[in-house]
Amino acid sequence: MKFLFRWIVFLTSCLLLIACEQSVNATPSPIPSPSATGTSTVTFVPSSTATAAIEPTARPPSILPTLIPTFDPTLLPELLKTALSIQTVDLNGYNARRITGWDYGFGTVAWYVHCPGYIWLDSNHILLHPIAGQITQPIEMEMRTVGVVPQPVVINLTSGATWLPPVDTLSGALCNSVHWSRDLNILITTQIQNEMPTVSTYTYEGNKLTTYQGEVMDVSPRGTKILMTDNTVIDLQSNQKIQLNWRLEDYREQYFPENFFWTSDETRIYKCCYFYADLVTGTSHRFKRSDFQTVNTDHLKEKGLGFYRGQWVRDDTFFLVWWSYLDDGDIRYLPMFDPAKKVFYDVRAMAGISPDLTCPETSVSPNGEYVWIMCYEVDYLVNLFNFETTAYPGYSQVEMNWSADGQFAWINDFLNDKAELLSISTKELSTLSAYQVSEPSFQWHPTDGFLASFSTDHRVLELLNAKTMSTEELALPLSFLNLIWSPTGKKIALVAEDSSLWQIDFPTLDNLEQLTTSLPNVYDVNWSPDGNSIVFVSESDIYIIEVGNTTP
Repeated sequence: MKFLFRWIVFLTSCLLLIACEQSVNATPSPIPSPSATGTSTVTFVPSSTATAAIEPTARPPSILPTLIPTFDPTLLPELLKTALSIQTVDLNGYNARRITGWDYGFGTVAWYVHCPGYIWLDSNHILLHPIAGQITQPIEMEMRTVGVVPQPVVINLTSGATWLPPVDTLSGALCNSVHWSRDLNILITTQIQNEMPTVSTYTYEGNKLTTYQGEVMDVSPRGTKILMTDNTVIDLQSNQKIQLNWRLEDYREQYFPENFFWTSDETRIYKCCYFYADLVTGTSHRFKRSDFQTVNTDHLKEKGLGFYRGQWVRDDTFFLVWWSYLDDGDIRYLPMFDPAKKVFYDVRAMAGISPDLTCPETSVSPNGEYVWIMCYEVDYLVNLFNFETTAYPGYSQVEMNWSADGQFAWINDFLNDKAELLSISTKELSTLSAYQVSEPSFQWHPTDGFLASFSTDHRVLELLNAKTMSTEELALPLSFLNLIWSPTGKKIALVAEDSSLWQIDFPTLDNLEQLTTSLPNVYDVNWSPDGNSIVFVSESDIYIIEVGNTTP
């Protein structure tokens, strides 16, 4: 239901935009110069030392009160190179680095794009998205200003050197970002050279590695492979090119070029309608909807709604379709198929779910073993391997949040204003502690079955062991708004109501320590990849604190 509500909000906003005719680009103006510049309760007392790292926190709406100048894109690169600098500052006893000199801020968010202010590339390089203009757009049924990011910047945190990845600054895109691969430590850019589209890879220092002729259609999630518009896959690790046999024009199925689904090892691809490629065996083909064969050896009808969204499940051997209630309607079957063997299952039928039920949403466990099917007045948990099913009457409006290992999920029950914990092993639901439905704070441990949350007054940190259902509590010295696990789960970072940053050890709950004093408008708190530094945005500056081996 939450997806339906969001789409209703979006459509209403679009109608408002058309009526008001207010969505316009800001006109170029002279460029100003940016300024350089168990179940027990334990209580701990803050100390002056800290060793912590922090994952992303929710960013408040990026709404600037007035339109800033839209910079001339031909002059912007040189301005960015000279404006940005790194300064050393003291934060609560820590030597911190501050990226400063760009007064207009970083990053932009709209209904169709999320362009973060920065992205960690490795422990020494950050990709920045500086705002260089604004437009007005409908957001949450209001006309609001949205930042424009025409040119990304890579900055070396040690030397302070910057370089600008080549992008088309005249494209008109809200965010001209680039692809990157942390596996390969490279950036992937697209541009026009000699009136020909090209793809190039660069080191984080800006050294060009390779260039390929052609236009990118998709990049694999980890950035190890590129799918080109000529149906060629380029393996960036081996530099091998694989030609896909997808040029079949005798089918009348609808084609959705924007949806590509890679398996977790990035060796197989599915896209609608209907393409499949195995990059290991070199097998690739396009096929018709009627090629799918059910367990009764029947074939699907040739005409029907395309299977254009979903995810890989069952050890990446089957593709489970996700329907949109708003876009697709009341679809009363749930397809799961093997695109290599063209074997098809209707999960609802295999699970014995009545075709008379309306089931508008599904949620799949991270390991691809289970699907939670949300129907009116009853929900179902289905094992995707053997189709064993458990029914949960009385549910119809829930939000699922799975643990990383897929063995547990907390369920936000909007209809009954409560939260419950689902155990996959027992198939039982347990009611969690009282909380504010409008401000859920439950956060799973990054690898294990521990759930952290705040009390309703945000003055107590609660740690639940989902395996034993035992709870520990920690009284806090003030109200906190966000909690974030460290990448290894050995620490929990806390963001206080006054925008100060804290941390505590886990699982001992020792050493509640304050990292920073109160700072204005803190958001986008994040770890460095090695976990030794944290970064956050305050106002128009970006701060990096080294905490791994530092003694303040």
